[in-house]
Amino acid sequence: MSVLELHRKVRIVRRYQQILNVLVKHGFGYVLDKLGLEEYISTGKRLVGLETRPPKAREPLPVKLRHVMEELGPTFIKMGQILSMRPDLLPPNFLNEFKKLQDQAKRVPLEEINETVLEELGELPANLFKEFSQTARASASMAQVHDAVLPDGSKVVIKIQRPDIKNQVEADVEILRNLAGILESRVPESRIYQPMKIVDEFSRTIHRELDFSIEGRNTEIIAKNFKDREKFYAPRVYWEFTTDRVLTIEWIEGTNFTDIELIKKTIDYPSQLAKEITEEVLNQVLLEGTFHGDLHGGNIILTPQGHVTFVDFGMVGRLETRTRDELARILLAVMNKDTESIISSLISLGVADEEINERSLERDVTEFLDFYIDRPLKDISLAKAFNELLGTCARHHLRTPPDFYLLGRTLLVLEGLSRSLDPEFHAAEVIQPIAKEIISTLYSPHRMAKRTTRILFELANLIMTIPRRLNTVLSKAEKGTLKIEFEHLGLEKLVSILDRASNRLSVSLVVAALVISSSLIMHAQQGPLLFGFPILGIIGFVIAAF
Repeated sequence: MSVLELHRKVRIVRRYQQILNVLVKHGFGYVLDKLGLEEYISTGKRLVGLETRPPKAREPLPVKLRHVMEELGPTFIKMGQILSMRPDLLPPNFLNEFKKLQDQAKRVPLEEINETVLEELGELPANLFKEFSQTARASASMAQVHDAVLPDGSKVVIKIQRPDIKNQVEADVEILRNLAGILESRVPESRIYQPMKIVDEFSRTIHRELDFSIEGRNTEIIAKNFKDREKFYAPRVYWEFTTDRVLTIEWIEGTNFTDIELIKKTIDYPSQLAKEITEEVLNQVLLEGTFHGDLHGGNIILTPQGHVTFVDFGMVGRLETRTRDELARILLAVMNKDTESIISSLISLGVADEEINERSLERDVTEFLDFYIDRPLKDISLAKAFNELLGTCARHHLRTPPDFYLLGRTLLVLEGLSRSLDPEFHAAEVIQPIAKEIISTLYSPHRMAKRTTRILFELANLIMTIPRRLNTVLSKAEKGTLKIEFEHLGLEKLVSILDRASNRLSVSLVVAALVISSSLIMHAQQGPLLFGFPILGIIGFVIAAF
C-alpha cells in the first residue's frame, strides 16, 4: 500500500468516527446500536454509554437530522438538498425541513484562492486578469465566486472550487456507500428504498457538480437551445480560463427574479413575461429534454435590454427521448380520460421493486383523474398534479427516473415565479399547445418507421442470441458446472447477533480468566507486594475491571 493510499485510509477512518460521534451527539446512538456500529464511536462516548432506544427528543426528528447534516458539512448538506426533492422517499415534514438547508460557507482566504487559480490556469489572478476582486461575491460549500475583468475588457464572474473539497466529498461518499451497505444487510425493511442506489445516484450528481467543465458544457447546451429565441439568453463560457476546478463565464447585468416587485415596476408586460418563461421551460423539458435543474429567482436575470438570462447550470435535468414519449402518452391519455393508458405509461416509465397491484393503481389513477379532469384549467396547478402523480407511483413502489423529481421541483418553482408576476396566470393553459406538438411528432410517419425499425432489430438480435445462450446453459448443466445463485433473506440480523454474542462471550472468558488467576496469585502471596498484596494480582484485577 502506498503512502498516499495509507493517508487516504486514515483520513476516511477519522471522518467515519467523526460522523458517528455527531450522530451520537444528536441522539442517534440507538441507530448505531441497531447497525452494530457502536464499537466505532470514540472511547469517551463509549465510556459514557450508548442509549439503545430512541430518546424522547425535544426537537422533531427531521430538525435533528437537519442539524446533523449542517454539522457534517458540504456533502451531507448537498445530500439533504437532493433528498428534499424526493417525495417518494421521505414524508412531507422531512422534505420541508431539508429545504431549509442553506449552501453557505465561510469565505476562503485570498491566498488559497490564488493558489488554486495558479494550479489550474498556470498564472496568479493578478497576471491573468485586468482586474480581480479580492472580496468574494458569494461563498458556498463547494466553491467561491469572484468578479474579474479579462485583458480584453470583458466583465466575468469566476467560480473557484474550494481547496481539498473533492477529497472530502470522495471520502464522505465512500463512507455513505459503506453505511448504506450495512443498512441494507442489517435492516432488511430498508431494502425497499434501495439505500445503495440512492447513494450511487447522489455520487453521480455531486461528482458532476464538482467538475466545472460539465457546468460549462451545460451552459453551452442551453445557450444553443436559446439561439432561435430572441428573448432568452445564457452567458458565454470563456474556455481559455476554465478547467475542472475553475469556471469563467460572462457577467450578466440586470435584476434577479428574487426582486419581483422591482421587475414589475421596470416592465409593462408581466403577464406576457410569465407566459414566455413558462413556455421556454416547458420547451426545455418536453421538446429538448435538457432543463435547468436548480431553477429559482436568483438564477434568472432580466437584463436592461429585456432579455431573460438563465445562469448557474451546475444541476441540469435530462429526459431521454423514450421518457419524453411516455410523458406525451400520459398527456394524451389524460386528455382522453384513458386510465389504462396512463397506468401502462407509468409502468413503462418506472421500475417496479415488487409485483404491482394494477387494480389498486388503477383505483388511485381514477381518483386522480376524477379530481382534475372536469376542472377548468385555471384551477389546476400543473406542478401539484405532476407531483401527485409521482406520489402515486411511490405508493405503489414504482420507481420513476430520478430527474422526474428534479422536474417536479422545477415546475413548482416555475408556477410560483409565474404567479408572482401575474396572479391570474395558469401554467396548465400553456402546456396544451406544447403537448399537441409532441403528440403529433410522436405518431408522425418518420418516428413510427424509426421505432418499428428499432423493434425489428432488437427482435432479430434476440432470435439470434437465444440458441447460443441456451447451448451455454445446457453445456454447463451437462458438465455439472451450472451454478445458481440465491440469497437467504432475513438471516443477516441473526448472523450479526451471533457474531456480537460470540465476541462478548470471548471477552467474558478472558475477564473470568484474569479474575481467577489474580485470585490465585493473591492467595499465594508470592512476588513483590504493595500494601501487603501481590502487585501482579492487583494489576490483573485492574485490567479485568477495565
